[in-house]
Amino acid sequence: MNGRKWMMLCLLVFVFGVCPVDAQVLDTAEIQVIVKIPQILLVRVNTAELVFEEEDFDTTQNAVMTEEGILASKMGAVEIEVAGNVPHALYISAAEDFRGPNGTTLPSSQMQFRLNGSTVSSIDEDSWHTLMTRNA
Repeated sequence: MNGRKWMMLCLLVFVFGVCPVDAQVLDTAEIQVIVKIPQILLVRVNTAELVFEEEDFDTTQNAVMTEEGILASKMGAVEIEVAGNVPHALYISAAEDFRGPNGTTLPSSQMQFRLNGSTVSSIDEDSWHTLMTRNA
């Protein structure tokens, strides 16, 4: 009886086990992947305070005498780096008017700034912008 079972098993394997199968090999496969990327915005400023000293107003060096007074500038005094993976705009303003000697104030509308750096176009590099106070 064991011989009969063995023969039956071999016959079933032979009939059903060796069957041709249609198969296709795909050149490409598409898989949906969902990735969460957190929004990030980095703003780095190299100084918290901009101070003009007496030597900054020396007309024999970098300062220029105008009809309104002396124009002093500090190239590269404030460096701002902004980077991120979200759209952003950089607004430059002052918290209040600027303090001068003997309790005087200089309105922020008399202060100007310009942008320079590797990512600034040549048109913007030559343009001066008026500094304004921010709304509270």
